[in-house]
Amino acid sequence: MSSKWRYGATFGFNHPISVELLTGKFSAELEIGRGAQYIEKVKDCAVKDLFGEPDAYATEMIAKAWHGAPYSGPSMVKAIKDLQQSTRYVPSPRLDEICTYVREHIPDIR
Repeated sequence: MSSKWRYGATFGFNHPISVELLTGKFSAELEIGRGAQYIEKVKDCAVKDLFGEPDAYATEMIAKAWHGAPYSGPSMVKAIKDLQQSTRYVPSPRLDEICTYVREHIPDIR
């Protein structure tokens, strides 16, 4: 089977993410466009602390940074870091954990 088929290079697909963090939970559904190059939509994005309370800052940063970003772990992390630097930076352990997760679990397929 070719790598193009395995990674959805021909057809668009959805990539659901749901992960327990040391500092809370993160879930989202990424809509990956045809060719598996870019994230077209970030749907149902939710970052919550250990008590289930929403982390609005981390949720907003992910939704903004990943919309239109290249679909690869390193590129997704870079998109978040670039957005943090261009806006009022707020330290976020949950956002740091999400960046680590993405870097380790979403390959650089480009």
